[in-house]
Amino acid sequence: MEYNKRLASVSDAMRYYLKASYYMFNLTIRNKKVINPKFVERIMLAVTQVNGCRVCSQAHAKMALKSGLSEKEISKMLSDEENETPEDEAVGVMFGTHYADTKGRPDAEVLQRLYKTYGRHNAKAIIATCTIIMLGNTMGIAQDTFNKKFKREKTGSSLLRELGIFIGFIISIPFDILAFFLGVLFNY
Repeated sequence: MEYNKRLASVSDAMRYYLKASYYMFNLTIRNKKVINPKFVERIMLAVTQVNGCRVCSQAHAKMALKSGLSEKEISKMLSDEENETPEDEAVGVMFGTHYADTKGRPDAEVLQRLYKTYGRHNAKAIIATCTIIMLGNTMGIAQDTFNKKFKREKTGSSLLRELGIFIGFIISIPFDILAFFLGVLFNY
């Protein structure tokens, strides 16, 4: 059986740690004011579907139910079927899939469309949401592949990669704290 999760490199994980810390202020403060919980969960599910993180799929399916999404919509989003995303959220959800496809390096044209559609504050909140779930997916997939190694299942990953991601997280904490405060300072 093939393990078809999107495996982030250690350097990708480090980039996600720092970007997520920088955007944490935006996610925790601003998102609550500008993006409704259903929209946040649609973005989270879209990114998670691209990355294939089983742990995050389960967690965000529960959160999506609590936010008011139907089981049918959640199932469609996680299986990449045509879903019922409201028209005013479609660009944000599609941005989430693009963000995951490009490993957090979206094309300039796509970013421009996001900013044009939602304005500066909402676009930054959407980017923050995507960044946070990319980090979550990276950690969830690393944990999943680490666990599968002990069951002697094929994962297409090395133990060194998982350990690098976990150790990198610990090492990055002082830098993450600095990035968080820079985000607050520059009101990102």
